[in-house]
Amino acid sequence: MAYPDLGETYWRQGFRGELTLANVRYQAAIDYGDFREVSGFVYGDAADQHLCVTIRTNQALPHVIRLTAAGVMFKGRLSQCAEQGYSGEVYRAVVGRLLPERVKAGSPQRCP
Repeated sequence: MAYPDLGETYWRQGFRGELTLANVRYQAAIDYGDFREVSGFVYGDAADQHLCVTIRTNQALPHVIRLTAAGVMFKGRLSQCAEQGYSGEVYRAVVGRLLPERVKAGSPQRCP
């Protein structure tokens, strides 16, 4: 079963604000040189509520791997354009930063 993309789902519903994602199950991190992409899933209570998510960040790969292994939150905005993946799927990345564990939701602190 292919799960819908979080970015495309939110975009189609008219959402254009800032997102803070928590409880993401991170699956893979890829270094593209200028940026890193992390893919994962956000799970709802039922299978039809699961969403795939692609996170794009400029943070260094070792930092990204350490933070995703800790299951930290992510803050960002939806990309202005959708992209097509290698399998033909259409997705819209969430562009921003993985937040260090010390930063909690609603905190005024900024990430380094």
